Amino acid sequence: MSGDTKGGEEMSREGISNRTGRGGGVAAVLAAVAMVASPAAAGGPSVRHTLRTAPALVGLRGLAQSEPYQNAADALLERGVRQLPVHPAMGGAYTYRLDPECGCYRRVTDDLGPWFVTERAQTLGAGLLNVGLTLGGYDLTDVDGCHFGDERAPIRVSAAALDYRAGTELRYQVATLGLTYGVTDDLDVNLALPLALVDFGVNVSYSGGASGPAFGSEHFHVGPNVMDMLVRLKYRFLDRDGWAGAGGLRARLPTGDPTEGLGTGDGELGPWLALSMALPDAWLDLHWDGGFDFDVTDVQRSSAHYSFALDLQRPGTEGWSRVSLSGQLLGRSEIDGVRARTSVSGPHVLPGGIVDLPYLCLDPERQDYFDAVLGVRVRLLRSLVLSLGVFTPINRDTGVRPGGWSPVGSIEATF
Repeated sequence: MSGDTKGGEEMSREGISNRTGRGGGVAAVLAAVAMVASPAAAGGPSVRHTLRTAPALVGLRGLAQSEPYQNAADALLERGVRQLPVHPAMGGAYTYRLDPECGCYRRVTDDLGPWFVTERAQTLGAGLLNVGLTLGGYDLTDVDGCHFGDERAPIRVSAAALDYRAGTELRYQVATLGLTYGVTDDLDVNLALPLALVDFGVNVSYSGGASGPAFGSEHFHVGPNVMDMLVRLKYRFLDRDGWAGAGGLRARLPTGDPTEGLGTGDGELGPWLALSMALPDAWLDLHWDGGFDFDVTDVQRSSAHYSFALDLQRPGTEGWSRVSLSGQLLGRSEIDGVRARTSVSGPHVLPGGIVDLPYLCLDPERQDYFDAVLGVRVRLLRSLVLSLGVFTPINRDTGVRPGGWSPVGSIEATF
């Protein structure tokens, strides 16, 4: 599905590459983004504060004021927002190059490219702008083999063993605006701006002890507000015989409010590499990417990311060639734990005696996360592409993960 498509669809230089006008348009969009990204004053209780002090809803004020309990709540919130796939890949569905013979842009390849997280090595094309909107819904329910808010054993409070639960609802509806601009044929820049509406609730209960069972709850909405933005550079250094290679830098900007579960509170910066293979007249395209994100505040919270994508598409430009099926395997590996075990643990009652265990079922050790994406892409008109699919964790008993299959969709076009 790769190779020269000189005889295929073309775009006029005037219609798609008025660089002076587009440069002003990009500046206007970025100015609007900066206004949207400005933090707004928050009122009422925050998500983090409510998670930290949930035991107070049932009168357990000593537990609510416990530093280890609050540390565990913070760690769960940080891990949860870090695992949300809210930054789609910067590669457009199609890539273009200027044909000097006609003064127009032609598609470099017929394939639609991977979707929606794996990067492709091909660059967009000089002077072109890709605009995409990605929508996703994620319900964070799974925590290291437990339901969010459960405990592995009864908690010891004032010499009593309490069967304590802080069942948590943390649902995200995310819309991410993606802008990719081709500075040259080999260099792209990208901005991914996610906005999220958070539906949060905590239902607290305990049984045991002299006072009997108790129940309490707190529910509210947050947003829509900006999450952490991602800025990326991609430089293509290889394009030969169906192979393409690119490398670049990406920076995660801490624009999201960590107290509301909209960001990690830390900035990240790191390199990444992408390779793509497309055989002429073949049905399959393969894509790999990987990189490292250095946490600029605490290097121990840095992590590596990597992914593999396989796309199935009929060769050609008409009919079923407008449709592609995409499958992706995603991974991320922490280099260290999210907290020291002693800093998030307190007394729990086991059959053999009292043991210090992490609160809220947290496993604070370093983790490896693996996820999968299945999707279908449809070319609607010219460069307008609609994509629909699902995201799901593979090892859902690790870390804080969305439950089940999360719906994801996007629409994008190149101008």
